[in-house]
Amino acid sequence: CLRAMPYFTSADGANATRDAYVPLALRSTTGPLRNIGEDEYVEDAEPKEVLRVSCFTLFMVFVIFANSLVVGAELQWKVEDLPYLEPVYQAGDYVFTLIYTIEVLLLIKEHGQNFPFHFWNMFDFILTAMAISEIAQQRILDRQQSNVLSAKGLRMFKLVRILRLLRVTKSVPELGMVVEGLISSVKSIVWVLLLLLILIYMFAVIFTTLLSGNDYDDEFEGVAYFSDMVHSMLTLLDIAILSEWGEVVRPISEKQIYVVPLFLVFLLLSAFGMANAVIGVIVDSTSRAKKNIEYEITNDHIKKASKIWRERIHARGLAAEDIENSPVADREKKVEERHAEITSVLQYLLDNPDYIPFPKGLRPDDVINLLDFDASGSLTHAEFVTGLERLLLGEPFQLTCLTLTVLGKLRTERASHEKQVNSQLDVMQKQLSTIMDKLQITSTSGDKAESER
Repeated sequence: CLRAMPYFTSADGANATRDAYVPLALRSTTGPLRNIGEDEYVEDAEPKEVLRVSCFTLFMVFVIFANSLVVGAELQWKVEDLPYLEPVYQAGDYVFTLIYTIEVLLLIKEHGQNFPFHFWNMFDFILTAMAISEIAQQRILDRQQSNVLSAKGLRMFKLVRILRLLRVTKSVPELGMVVEGLISSVKSIVWVLLLLLILIYMFAVIFTTLLSGNDYDDEFEGVAYFSDMVHSMLTLLDIAILSEWGEVVRPISEKQIYVVPLFLVFLLLSAFGMANAVIGVIVDSTSRAKKNIEYEITNDHIKKASKIWRERIHARGLAAEDIENSPVADREKKVEERHAEITSVLQYLLDNPDYIPFPKGLRPDDVINLLDFDASGSLTHAEFVTGLERLLLGEPFQLTCLTLTVLGKLRTERASHEKQVNSQLDVMQKQLSTIMDKLQITSTSGDKAESER
């Protein structure tokens, strides 16, 4: 299917772009693109991710947890009670603030002008600026002469540092997946809670009508569980969370046993039905968050494979455009070198399934045949990357669309070839008829001449 799919070309006939090579179903997952050459694939200007290596990430996670423990220690063992701990806390503030400042400076150097457009960058910058402001206030204000408001404001600055724990969700993918699932499920949970509120209101009307006129003062120990709508709704909310089931239902079962089935229906719908709905919403959102993380990881692997291609082929002047612009005498040699390098790159990817999980037993020639869209016998960078995107990032519906598109193209080509073959057969049949007529005329003339002789 991949080989039979032609390149997608832009409507205006302009130069080919990466977007033109990506199927329509996959274009929503790609970023902004610019015009590129035939054998180019240029990712957008992303940060080099120098600060995202595992060692640095683990170090910053350790620093964040250590800083959070220090904040908790300051609240547990206060300076007012233990004055000798004040230099320790101040030294910790200086060390942590210095580390955070160095990190922000490195991020600014790494991202450049794109620094303000990343949420976590601005988050780190604001918290670091607040930490520096806190230290400045500590040095400027005299603790003995500072008023209560200044001390409380300084203490609030210290408490803001605990927000850095949110950064751990960015550094640990599994934790980020859970948090993203919970956040994305908030909207659906709000609708579930609204449905629970409607359910509580409906049953509050029923129970207020049935129970408000009965005397349950002794059984309920003076608590007006169902005296009006407000008390009824509060009581049903307690029953929904299984808080006061026995205290409410047991006295009612002794006087109005026919009301108990209504409580059972409400309990099943609220406590069990709504709880399962909330759990299902959270699980579904977490599954989507997991797919998003897997997509990002897979996309990162494709970018790494693209980088390997560029380092091994483009950096050595073996791109298709470089070969076309080279002297005619050197082209054949460069084509052979290019094919050898492509085979080497594909063999490296096959030997390292952490990049691209190709099935076992494939050879480089098999991968070339798989990704060679135009059946030219060679593989371009655009074919390489686009094929990997289709294989690894394509969803079942998208792959089905590609398959049906290929089948439609094959049917069209078969019909066209059949029409051409039929027209050629008609021409050949006419020619054959003409030849047969000529042969018959020649044969008739020969027979006539022989009979006359």
